[in-house]
Amino acid sequence: MKKILFLTTLCCFSLLTYAQNQSTDNRWAAYGFSVAVEDEAEFVQLMDDYFSKNKTPATNVMLFDIMHAPDDFQHTHEVVITGSIDTMSDNFSPSSFDEAWGKFRLKVSKLITPGFQAVGSRAMEFGDDSKEYPYQSVHTFSIDSENRRKWNRMVRKLRTKYPRTKSAFATGNIRMGGHDNSNTWILRSFQSYKDFLTDWNDRQAFRKNNPEFVEEQSKMNEDIDYSEAESKLRFMRLLLKQW
Repeated sequence: MKKILFLTTLCCFSLLTYAQNQSTDNRWAAYGFSVAVEDEAEFVQLMDDYFSKNKTPATNVMLFDIMHAPDDFQHTHEVVITGSIDTMSDNFSPSSFDEAWGKFRLKVSKLITPGFQAVGSRAMEFGDDSKEYPYQSVHTFSIDSENRRKWNRMVRKLRTKYPRTKSAFATGNIRMGGHDNSNTWILRSFQSYKDFLTDWNDRQAFRKNNPEFVEEQSKMNEDIDYSEAESKLRFMRLLLKQW
């Protein structure tokens, strides 16, 4: 029921569905912050004690450890909340601010250094819902709406026609906030760190084994203007716990 308004982003998910998911559970809010090493165990315990009992029904709350990031993105953790329009509305309703939330917020605020926060939505996701993908590579960038629409259409078509199940993929928009001026995110998720390390080789092998995919992608890319697109941020995170 409560929120992480005080914590301070980007993106979502742990278990991703195979092919395009038509579920309305596609809204997210994310909060980046730092916790001292000596306080991490206490922080995780406070999160577990609170969200095990007080999570808004039909939402997901995920705690990530930031593994690899650039110098200007030195946060240690990220919390991501996902849900539908209705459940996220319930999550951020003023009526949810009760005594339990107040006590939790006060305790956690003494352990964290707030960073950034953002909200957005997911346009599509691909993966295998029988598998877990705890290692996640996040990439944010900016692109104009028309070319983003064309890019989304290309990705949806090709990912549906040429499925890949070793890793998962999701993308969507950043409506407000974030670390920079990005408006779009990509999430590549992996079952193991080894899968992350071999991702480039796996993608090259996929292209070699699927020449039709390469041909279709090249043709569709001709209609997309990437000249104004700008890569903003890349970082790696690990799912520690989910409620």
